[in-house]
Amino acid sequence: MQSALYDLLIGWGTGIEPRGVTYWRPEIARRRRIREALKAHSPAPALGVPPEFLTEPLTIMLWGITPEAVQDWLGVADSGERVLRGVAASPGRAVGRARVILDPEQLHEVRDGEILVCRITAPSWAPVFSRLAAAVSDVGGIMAHTAIVCREYGLPSVVGTGFATTTVRTGELLEVDGDTGTVRVLEEPEAAEDAGIAAVGA
Repeated sequence: MQSALYDLLIGWGTGIEPRGVTYWRPEIARRRRIREALKAHSPAPALGVPPEFLTEPLTIMLWGITPEAVQDWLGVADSGERVLRGVAASPGRAVGRARVILDPEQLHEVRDGEILVCRITAPSWAPVFSRLAAAVSDVGGIMAHTAIVCREYGLPSVVGTGFATTTVRTGELLEVDGDTGTVRVLEEPEAAEDAGIAAVGA
């Protein structure tokens, strides 16, 4: 941004056409193509051999990274399992349709009573929580933004699942158990009739 503004000012100051006309437009288009390609790639949540001991508080509480979690991430990726395990971040149990959000620009798609499935949330996402039945994230611990806001709203939440956004599809019926830290994809078609009951025993 600073470079683009500098080029504009130099062009204005010298009376020549700003470089942005010939340089920045194609450069922005190139960067957008790179961004789209990167968005289509889902990196593994963990690589390599996890440390034997992990005691740093922020790593555990903010990111939910423990040796056990990393072992799960390294072992579950290709198992095809439809039950995800993570950090029990906010108590209660909810059943609802999944809404997978990979970009903040998709937040307007969230419908009342849906279960948010995302990589991570940010403070700017807070208004959408009033529409949710529960929230699930790939990353996070008990002090992550998703966990804190869900506790404030009284919503069940499981964070630090590692694979929620690549395992769950929008529209699938989920059961989120914020007491045990599990997210189950319900396969039975008749369960859809109960999807209107957003929270059970929350």
